[in-house]
Amino acid sequence: MLLSESREELAEWERRIEAFLSAHLSLRLNERRKLRPVSDGIDFLGYIVRPDYLLVRGRVVDALRWRLRQTEDDLIRLGMKNFPAGRMVYPWPWILLERMRQCLNSYLAHFGKASCYRLIRKIRERFFWLEEYFQWQKGKVAYRCPIPSRSIRFVNQKSWFKRHLPGHVLLIRQGGFWEFDAESAAIGEVAKNEALAAIKSWPRRFPDRRLPYLKPLLWDSGLLVGWVGETGRRLSNIAERALICRWESTN
Repeated sequence: MLLSESREELAEWERRIEAFLSAHLSLRLNERRKLRPVSDGIDFLGYIVRPDYLLVRGRVVDALRWRLRQTEDDLIRLGMKNFPAGRMVYPWPWILLERMRQCLNSYLAHFGKASCYRLIRKIRERFFWLEEYFQWQKGKVAYRCPIPSRSIRFVNQKSWFKRHLPGHVLLIRQGGFWEFDAESAAIGEVAKNEALAAIKSWPRRFPDRRLPYLKPLLWDSGLLVGWVGETGRRLSNIAERALICRWESTN
C-alpha cells in the first residue's frame, strides 16, 4: 500500500516496483490493483480504514449474517416459532447457543475497534431472537439465563431461575417428577378463565404422566412459562439444571 498526493509519483513507483519484480524475482503485480482516493478507505485486516475512523469490511459482516441465519434456521427447526396473538416459543439448545455466544463475542471484539453502532443495531433488529438468549455488556454478550454452576441444593437452583425469570410459571424437572411454581406469575387473586383457575389449584409436585394435562392449560392461560430440565451432569450431589424452553406471554 502506497500513499502520495501525486498521481504521477504513484505511477512512477508502480513502474519501478514492476520492473524490480520482473528483473529480480520473476514476479508480476496483481492485475486487480487500482489507484483510489484515500477518501474511499483502505481495505486492511478486515477493516476499511478511513482518514478519521474505521469501518468493518463488508465481507466480515456478511460472514456473521450467514452464521446468524444458519443459527436462526436451526432454532426454527428446534421449535422457535411466533404463534398467533404474538406468542413466541423459544427453545434453549445449549450446545448451539454456546457456539453462537462464542461466535458473537469474537465478531464483537473485531467490531469494537470500528465505528459500528448502527451495524450492531441493525443486526439486533434483524435477528430479534438474540435478545431472548443474550444480554449485551460492554462489547460482548452473556446469557440472559445462565446455568447455575454452584448450587448445592435444589431450593437454591429454584431461587436462581425465579430470579432470572421473573413473572414466569416455572416447571422444574426432578427425575420423573416436575416441581410446579406459579407464585411469581401474574395470575392475580381472581382467575380470569378456567385455565387460570385450574393452574392456581395445580399441585406443586406431580409425575410426568400428568404433564399432558397441564400443558394445554398453561398455553390457554397466556402466561409466561419457563421449562427447566436436567442436563445429565451433576454438581456434587445434585443434578445440574438449565432452562430448556420459554413461552412468551400473550399479554
